[in-house]
Amino acid sequence: MNNNMRTYIVLIRGINVGGKNKLPMKVLTELLSSTALAIQNIQTYLQTGNVIFQTASTEPLIKESILASIIEEGFGFKPEVMILNEMDVKQAVLANPYQKKAANTCHFYFCKTVPSMDTKRIEKLKSASEHYHLHNKVFYLYAPDGVGKSKLAKNVELCLDVKATARNLNTVNKILMMLGDS
Repeated sequence: MNNNMRTYIVLIRGINVGGKNKLPMKVLTELLSSTALAIQNIQTYLQTGNVIFQTASTEPLIKESILASIIEEGFGFKPEVMILNEMDVKQAVLANPYQKKAANTCHFYFCKTVPSMDTKRIEKLKSASEHYHLHNKVFYLYAPDGVGKSKLAKNVELCLDVKATARNLNTVNKILMMLGDS
């Protein structure tokens, strides 16, 4: 990655899951490359909506709502989109209290805004083996029995009263690795 450029991470929620909301990353990359937004060095990870790009601008010229609308025009659905800067991701990793746990059991819920946590609801939904932590706009969930079985994972947004998109520690570490020393 070019050190003279700013790096941004796009997290798109709910795409390519169970055959719904299909959005091939190659097509998305071509779409972003063809815009007049001066986006460069576009990389994707997995088919679940992880995009890294660079721009000379101090703020990404593409906004979350614009990207969601572009996807809606091209693919017929409007996903939730979050654009983070490089420091957001690095700070989220540093603040992770479950770094030493198995990477597939630790989940980062990146939130649109700072959540107002409903602790009573969380405590009611979480299993005895689950642990959670909130730091700024990231809610961490350690779910050793898997998020598929977790009542809390299924209801995180209700408990936080904010839109969020989840990535497990494996994915976050891969994104961090892709950022390199940018």
